[in-house]
Amino acid sequence: MSAVSSDVTRAGEHRLSRLHEMAKHTLFTGARTADTLTVLPCKPELKDVFAGDEDLRAGTASFNAALQAAYFILAVRAQGLAAGPVGGFDAAGVDAEFFPDGRFHSVLVVNIGHPGKDPWIARLPRLSNDQVVLWA
Repeated sequence: MSAVSSDVTRAGEHRLSRLHEMAKHTLFTGARTADTLTVLPCKPELKDVFAGDEDLRAGTASFNAALQAAYFILAVRAQGLAAGPVGGFDAAGVDAEFFPDGRFHSVLVVNIGHPGKDPWIARLPRLSNDQVVLWA
């Protein structure tokens, strides 16, 4: 193996290692308890607001996890890999298999890999701006 291909291999391994680290932190939400909850360092009073409202904590965690999953997908694609988000999966089954202690809950499954030969299809029809934007 040449020095150049060895460097490319190491760079690819580093890239996949970074993606793996990101995946551990972005594709699930944590069911944190009030004693471990950190909300915003500049607004410590929010700890009490979130600590007293499980629905608010769960809803906020799910929303934020979805945003982070979107950033994760963009990062995967920026590295030249294909990323296919999958909805409608058996979240309870995934949670039971990978998070049996109940501390985390899956939000999204993303398949990641190298794109095949000519994998892209033409863009599907989209609604126009006038059909989806309503000005108040």
